[in-house]
Amino acid sequence: MSEKLLIIDTHYLAYRSFYGLAANNFISPNGQPTNAVFGFAKSFFNIFDQIQPTHIVVAYDKTKITFRHSQYPEYKADRRPTPDDLRSQFPLIYELIDALSITKIGMENYEADDIIATLSTIAKKEKILAYIVSGDRDTFQLVDKYVTVLQPQKNSSDLKFMTPEAIHEKYKVTPAQYPDLAAIVGETSDNILGVPGVGPVGAAKLINEYGDLDDILKNASNMNNRTGTALAGSVEQVKLNRIINRLVDDLDLGIDFDSLKIKSPSLNKTLELYNKLGFGKSIRVNFAQFAKTIDPNLDVSDFAGAATLLSSNSSGNLKANGNSKASSNSRANGNSRASSNSKAYYAVNGAKSDDLELSEDQGTLF
Repeated sequence: MSEKLLIIDTHYLAYRSFYGLAANNFISPNGQPTNAVFGFAKSFFNIFDQIQPTHIVVAYDKTKITFRHSQYPEYKADRRPTPDDLRSQFPLIYELIDALSITKIGMENYEADDIIATLSTIAKKEKILAYIVSGDRDTFQLVDKYVTVLQPQKNSSDLKFMTPEAIHEKYKVTPAQYPDLAAIVGETSDNILGVPGVGPVGAAKLINEYGDLDDILKNASNMNNRTGTALAGSVEQVKLNRIINRLVDDLDLGIDFDSLKIKSPSLNKTLELYNKLGFGKSIRVNFAQFAKTIDPNLDVSDFAGAATLLSSNSSGNLKANGNSKASSNSRANGNSRASSNSKAYYAVNGAKSDDLELSEDQGTLF
């Protein structure tokens, strides 16, 4: 089997899971919301099953303030604070990552995207295929014949493979040109201002007509149209945008590439965490399949057979997963549903939340 590196943006997958799965459907026996943890695990197992990587690493933002804030103090200034119900789940997500024996990397003063860029560069040098799970379009600049960005879709088992061809088809520019397009258009989520009146289509036309960003800006005064006037008035902002969106790809991560090879997960740590969170049958079976793929000799009977279908008891309450209770009008632990007549069943693909309005990059989970 050829070597493949799977790189996951931890915060992206956590946020996507949190907003894609209703928190009140995912509560641990002690009242802790678990939708982000459950969604992270479910998505990871789906992606692992499809990609079958030989190496895995997760990148995360260690600090909110990075070197980009010194270049542009307003960078990401408009972002809302992380909801408390999500913030409380990050330690649990990291606990899950550790239980799965996956390396996690975060660095002071840098973003997860910079770590991802550096890992991608290492993979390219080694001629290893790299798959990046991220919703940040800045990662498109990394894409080439070795690197692909994966975007989970509304059904989390579906993945959009953002290859060079896919990026060109959607944006009409190459991955190497995408940062120039982004510098012109701006990025609302990062509080990066673009050229007024110029969207992705207009920016792509400029790139295809004039070439790189420097040539576009040099020709702004000669365009004799609204776009040229808008560009001429935004030169410094566009130049700054291009500096901001350039990913750092040569960080000293202090790791050996071989250390990222998949390892056998800790059965005890995972079982303890699953029990603590009240996770049910489907996610336990997902873990068992994952573990057996890595090491066929592992005894995962505690996972594959731990959850059984339980009907309601005479009091009208149902006992879910052997360690938590859900009332007759609630859903239990994201894996079972209780109807008004107190019948519970496991939803094999997890709970649905189709009424949520999410961005294209987030989608609706399961």
